Amino acid sequence: MASSRLSSKSLAEANLKMLDNEALCDVTLTAGKEKHEIRCHKVILASRSPVFYAMFCGPLAETGDVIPIPDIEPSTLAMFVRYIYGDQVSINEDTVLLLLYAAKKYDVPCLENLCRSYMDLNMDPDNVCTILDQAIVFDCADLRCKCLKFITRESKSVLKSESFLEITQAGLKEIVQLCQFNASEIDIYLACKQWASQRCTTAGIQQTGRAIRKELGEEVISLIRFPAMTLDEMSDVVALDDVLTNEEKVSVFRTIIKKQNLSKFIDEPRKLASKKCMFYRCKTIASPWAYNGGQDGLSFMVSEDCVLSALDMFLPEIEGAVEGILEILEGTSIVHKQKLKLAYSAGLKHELVPLGTDITLRQRMIYSVRQRVNGPNVHRCYLTEPRVSVNGMTMTFCDLKVGTSDNGTSVTNGQFYGFELKLFVDDDCGERGEILHTFSGASGGCEGINPKANV
Repeated sequence: MASSRLSSKSLAEANLKMLDNEALCDVTLTAGKEKHEIRCHKVILASRSPVFYAMFCGPLAETGDVIPIPDIEPSTLAMFVRYIYGDQVSINEDTVLLLLYAAKKYDVPCLENLCRSYMDLNMDPDNVCTILDQAIVFDCADLRCKCLKFITRESKSVLKSESFLEITQAGLKEIVQLCQFNASEIDIYLACKQWASQRCTTAGIQQTGRAIRKELGEEVISLIRFPAMTLDEMSDVVALDDVLTNEEKVSVFRTIIKKQNLSKFIDEPRKLASKKCMFYRCKTIASPWAYNGGQDGLSFMVSEDCVLSALDMFLPEIEGAVEGILEILEGTSIVHKQKLKLAYSAGLKHELVPLGTDITLRQRMIYSVRQRVNGPNVHRCYLTEPRVSVNGMTMTFCDLKVGTSDNGTSVTNGQFYGFELKLFVDDDCGERGEILHTFSGASGGCEGINPKANV
């Protein structure tokens, strides 16, 4: 009867049943320092892992029936084995790096890809430093590179995160030696100083300049580009901290003033990891465009991760100003909201309006821009481009997907002359793959896309 019930299951279910019942097991894996035993089947392990195959069937095959695996903890090895048997695994922020290590060690690419996909979707400023530390420990070069690319893009947010304060010295060194960064050198210095201060506090050490320098280490100190700071930043901040010696301070001051490097520090400013580009959807300008209390909106997607920093907006065609509210949405969530005032200016039909804060745009997500304003008639787009490409990056526009554009703006006309985006450039880790994601459909191409989800 038991064999009949087993034969009715799928192969994965049958394998897991054999594992759970320890039926016909012929090898024991011992996990971690505790040597926790997991009884398994050589044929199943070998069929899913080239490493296990070589271990059991190669010219240097193991002769014993107990395989010690001291570098993988019992809970991780148990999850890893269940994946091998039945393609079942629960990946979360606590398990992903441990499972990735096991997948790489035993050459199980399907599980490795699942772990990488999870990190791609869930990497953020609050966890990227933790992931970087693990990538260094497990010697995952490509994951390390991915973390560093993320840090160059989200530099300011990462430097302010709790995980940055908890990063190892090795991880800190990886960050400080980046040649591209979207934060100033004084921001880097202050973040490093805060990191060292935290370590002093944890160790019960007084936070003197000498103690902070010792915690940072001479290698990290040498990577901070003090001569790339302004004279005010050096005199008002660094010179007061006693982290540098008097001789080092003098050499940096002389370097800044004489514009010739007379210090031991790198004087070349770090390059920004992004460059501003304008994406104009408007081909022809016409008028008038009136407001009746309704809303103008437009949705769009981008082919690569980037940052939205400003909108080019239409101005009134007569004396006066239009005023109201501007909103940016990711999916169905409002991620930015600001008051909007656009005043008449003789000879001008549109002007660039800074958002005041950079808004990160992710590929495969739908974003929307909406405005609800009142005032005199303004200029408008008469003919538009549904897709605009600049430097290999494409914006694809469509009719508003969240709410209604009941004042008339659509993918073919209306408001929103252009968009200022900061495009990420290649960093020290090498080339980035370019994937072009586009819409399909009649009204600018957003039909069938769920704005609540990644697609």
